[in-house]
Amino acid sequence: MDSQSLPSQLRSIIQKKTLQAAISKNYQELDTDALTLSIDMNYNRSNISRTLNNLNRGGFLIKVRGRPTYYLDRKTICDFYNLTQIPLELENLEQLKRLFLTEGRSISRIPITAFHALIGSGANESLQTAINSAMKAALYPSGLHAYLITGPLGTGKKSFCQTVFGMEDELRHPKDPHPPVWVDLGAPAAERTLEELAAQRPARGSCVGFLNAEQASGELLSKLIAWCTLLAQEDPEQIPAYAILSSDPELGTRLADQLYPIPALIRIPELDRRSIKERVLFVLSAFQRQCDLLHLPVTLDRPSFQSFLAACYPQNLRSLNNAVLQACQNSYFRSYPCSDTLSVTLSDIPDCVFDATHDVQKVMGAVRDLEARVRLDFFKFLPQKLCPAFAQLREEVLGPDGRLLHAAGTLRPQPACDTLFLQCGYDLKHSRASYESGRSSKTFQLISRTLSPLLPGEGGENGVPALYCGLFQHLAQAVGALLTKSYQPAFPPAAELPEENLSSKAAQLAESVESQFSVSLPLVERQYIHIYLENAAENPNPTRVRIAVLCHWSEIITVYQRYAASLLYENQPVFFSYKKSSVGRERELQLRHILDGMRRAQEGGGLVVISDGTPDEELVKLVYQEIGRNVLFITQLSQEIIRKALMFFDDPFATLEDFSRLLAAGDSSHFMVESRITMRIKSLISDTLVFLDAGKVYNALSDALAAISDRLGLAHNDSLVIRFIVHSAFTIERAIRGECLPYKKADEYLRDHKELYQAVKGGLDPIQNLFNIRIPDTELAYLVEIFSDYV
Repeated sequence: MDSQSLPSQLRSIIQKKTLQAAISKNYQELDTDALTLSIDMNYNRSNISRTLNNLNRGGFLIKVRGRPTYYLDRKTICDFYNLTQIPLELENLEQLKRLFLTEGRSISRIPITAFHALIGSGANESLQTAINSAMKAALYPSGLHAYLITGPLGTGKKSFCQTVFGMEDELRHPKDPHPPVWVDLGAPAAERTLEELAAQRPARGSCVGFLNAEQASGELLSKLIAWCTLLAQEDPEQIPAYAILSSDPELGTRLADQLYPIPALIRIPELDRRSIKERVLFVLSAFQRQCDLLHLPVTLDRPSFQSFLAACYPQNLRSLNNAVLQACQNSYFRSYPCSDTLSVTLSDIPDCVFDATHDVQKVMGAVRDLEARVRLDFFKFLPQKLCPAFAQLREEVLGPDGRLLHAAGTLRPQPACDTLFLQCGYDLKHSRASYESGRSSKTFQLISRTLSPLLPGEGGENGVPALYCGLFQHLAQAVGALLTKSYQPAFPPAAELPEENLSSKAAQLAESVESQFSVSLPLVERQYIHIYLENAAENPNPTRVRIAVLCHWSEIITVYQRYAASLLYENQPVFFSYKKSSVGRERELQLRHILDGMRRAQEGGGLVVISDGTPDEELVKLVYQEIGRNVLFITQLSQEIIRKALMFFDDPFATLEDFSRLLAAGDSSHFMVESRITMRIKSLISDTLVFLDAGKVYNALSDALAAISDRLGLAHNDSLVIRFIVHSAFTIERAIRGECLPYKKADEYLRDHKELYQAVKGGLDPIQNLFNIRIPDTELAYLVEIFSDYV
């Protein structure tokens, strides 16, 4: 925000405050006067006042005279109240109320605050209709207020009902408010409880809520209707309101026809029909609740968060809260008592979450829209302290289309992109995602039809070149903002790229867009086109590393497929059923199917093959021959390694070498990395060793080599790996047989290379303990000589 000009900063702040005031119908505490803004923004008051007056004269702000003088955003007011003309100056706040608050009620009497804490109570969110219905019933000047709340199991009907009763208390302002009385109509003693309630009224001013009406018998419902009718004839101050809750909408309709007074019929929507913003807030709220109960910090990584978000829960919020509870329990038992923080990972999530995952791409597209404003990649919850992402997301306002209201009008960079060049690179990498999220936009479609014939390459889906979808999406946002006169550049123009240095192709594309939409593209947008085209020419198809999974059992493949799909990454693995025991024609067809599938999946950037066992030598040789040598084998299939691979290779420019180093730097005890060099070494020593297991020897010597390299500060070197492991393998076998190779003047050589000698000897101590041997100095001299070539 600091990089924006002062007028842009002021407009952004006043837009948000104006929208909040319009939604709450409370213009008393705007905080948009010059003094308050100068304090909040740490600017000189005279500069703020002068800029505000300029924006008012320019038609951007409405001035509300008074002491102090307030300012409102003109476009926000016009959009919110569907106005075309509005004066730029108002005499005072009373004139503003007469213009906008046409209901004729005092704003202090409208119970907005009662619903403020509910998720879904904001503008264009799922509970707006329910809240309006409840408010109409509560503001009606009759004695008894009745509510009939329906919705599927676990949607939060009781929580909403509690809020309605809080609204009733807010309107009546009782001196001593009493908690509501709850009657479970599905309980065995429900009939007796209802009779006691009729005979002995609860505390004066208490509201009454009836739960689980769908479980009540017909006789009990008749008695309930009679009780409600009798209640309407009594003193309304005794029981001011009652509510009946049911998960059966048909029952709710039948009861509504028989009750008096006519109840407000309110329906609470299912969780998967709510906006992505609300679903994110529900997930964060569930984890915050567990954090407060445990009095322990809780961390949640991005893949786990996305898994909870993408699932469709059969009992809505109840199922979500239970799943979060199980995940926290699993994390607690996994880490207790060694850690004072719960770290929820994918391994802690119950299977019911992965089994209920649907519409992954749709959810992912909506999440990207939120991530333009709120960071959703890692969460840390602290006891009795609101999560920052939750607080920030609550303040964001949804538009009628369910997206953030300002997302379509303002161009904002990705959080990791702080220059125009980085933004172009990011958009190029995610061009496919841009197609998925932007193809519904008419502006995107028109730009793609206009520019596609001018660009090289074959058209992708529906004739749109996939490589340029990122460019089309960016230009669609820019054109939309220019047409609505809300354009604000995400970056300043690049000083090192003057207009005369832009390519002719970039100029041609810019002119086509300007001609089609009758707009004038700023210099920074022309620079964006030029940089994007250059990046696309240098990297026409980012050579993304693909992931292949080999597994013996088709049932296990299904489990891992669902797991991978739940992680919401675009670079999904390809799965193959691989049986070592197959022979003859069956084996030949199996190998051909695997190789053809790998060849189709591989895009030139390499291939990671994850298997549930060591592949046989024939398959490995065929893979290297037909796919190429840029292949990495990992011979321990698990959810952990699939998650790591998906996260790492989500970046199209990640390499196999980088991934191999990542695994080497972490805890590699759970899986073995099998590169071409690894396979070659194992093949060599397995053919030569007499009685030792090649895999066991290789793993032990790899650990020893890593320890020695750390002591000497050596980088990875394939030649060193081959020489050390092959020679040491035969050294171990000779030591077991009590044999050794002679080395002339070994003592003198080791004295001259004392530091190397100590490092090698120390690194091989675990080997001597593992195989119960002693490696003589003459053998160590050969190993020291190997390392001396690389120090």
